[in-house]
Amino acid sequence: MSFLGRFSPHFSKPALRFVGDMIFGILADGDVKLSRIVRALREKISPKKVEDRLGRMLSTEGLDAALQ
Repeated sequence: MSFLGRFSPHFSKPALRFVGDMIFGILADGDVKLSRIVRALREKISPKKVEDRLGRMLSTEGLDAALQ
């Protein structure tokens, strides 16, 4: 995730992981649906748990402003 180095001073570790997972999932699958992003990530934990984690992070206050 070295491409995330530009974001690292602005985000916490969980937020940085979220941004990396979302970017990777969107690029890997070519879709912005959360369930498709989760499948593209191919994590070892259950897809439901990954979807819950990403969904929770989507509602993080101020994340959109920080990305812009």
